[in-house]
This record gives sequence, structure tokens and C-alpha cells, in this order.
Amino acid sequence: LGMLMVIVGGGWAAFQRHLGRIFGYAVILEVGRTLLAISLPQGTQIFFALSLVRIVSFGVWALALSVFYAYSDELRFSAVQGMGRQFPIATSGLILANFSLVGLPLLAGFPIYLVLWEELALLGVWLSIGTLLGSAGLLVAAIRSLAVLVMGPEDLPVIDTSWQELGARVLLIIGVAMMFVLGLFPQWFLPLLTSLSSSLQTPVP
Repeated sequence: LGMLMVIVGGGWAAFQRHLGRIFGYAVILEVGRTLLAISLPQGTQIFFALSLVRIVSFGVWALALSVFYAYSDELRFSAVQGMGRQFPIATSGLILANFSLVGLPLLAGFPIYLVLWEELALLGVWLSIGTLLGSAGLLVAAIRSLAVLVMGPEDLPVIDTSWQELGARVLLIIGVAMMFVLGLFPQWFLPLLTSLSSSLQTPVP
């Protein structure tokens, strides 16, 4: 069931033309990864590590989508075309969060997904290949989203976002920085998460 959700989530995300639906299929894919993770011998530790990646990545992604929705009232590709030039920080947050959930190097998801792929490969190569296919579908969705956001008519209207987007910009910058910190220095956080999962598994006397 977990593998089916990963493949379906990634596959359908690759063909969507709506930023919100891509987000939804990414959630489906991540739920599938969770089911796969908890089925592993060390699945609880992987699950807790994945939780931190999801909180940061989906948080940044959702905040970026809210910025686009606030000014377009629609998240279809045709409605947000070219808005990446008007909202560069929101665009960067959306794409990097997507890349993080794909598992690209230097971002938060890479160290944890690498462990997950290796553990699944020990049980069966087809399991690891299936999760990689799901990530590939999400990667295609990210590239298509980026192309739509940066391509468009040259005479786009100027939008005053000085006050409305100040808080969102700060949160997006912090979130993006956290994704890079988690990806570059996972050893700072994994021992804490591992000890947390171990304590929750310890039976109460």
C-alpha cells in the first residue's frame, strides 16, 4: 500500500497543471513513504527523522502557495504564469521545498531518504526503485512549476508587496535556511530524534 501511494502520488504530480494539486499529491507520496518507513526494522527512528523534514518542507511549501493564492485567487498554471518574477522569495521557497521532498542533495530530505532507500534496497531492489520513481515524478512536477513561474509575458503588472509580504518573506527565508542546515548538518538533529524515538519505545514500568 505504501509503495502504491508513492508511485501514484509522484506519477500524478508529474502531470498536474495546478500548484495546489501538486502539493496534495506530494502529501500522498509522503504518507506512502511513512508506511514504508515504519515497516522497516529501524522504522521508528526513520519515521521521526522524516517528520522533521516534512514539517519544514511542507511548511515552506504551503506558505509559498498562500502568497501566490493571495494575489491570484487561483493556483492553476495559467493563473500563476510569470509570477515567479514578482515573488522570487516565494518561488524559491516553493521549488526548494519540492526539491527537498524529492531528496536532492544539500537539502533536508536527502540524508533521510538516502537511508530509507538503502534500507528498502536490502529488502528488495524493486522497493527502492519504486520510491525513486515516485521522487522522479515529484521532480518533474517541480521543474514544470518552475518553468511556469519564471516564464510568461514581459509586461506583468507591478504588485506592491512591501507590507503584506514582510512576515511571509521572513518565514520563507528562515524555512529555506533550515532546509539547507538539515541537509548539510544532519548529525546535529538526528541524535536528538533517535533518542526521542527510543524513549517513546521504552515500556513504562
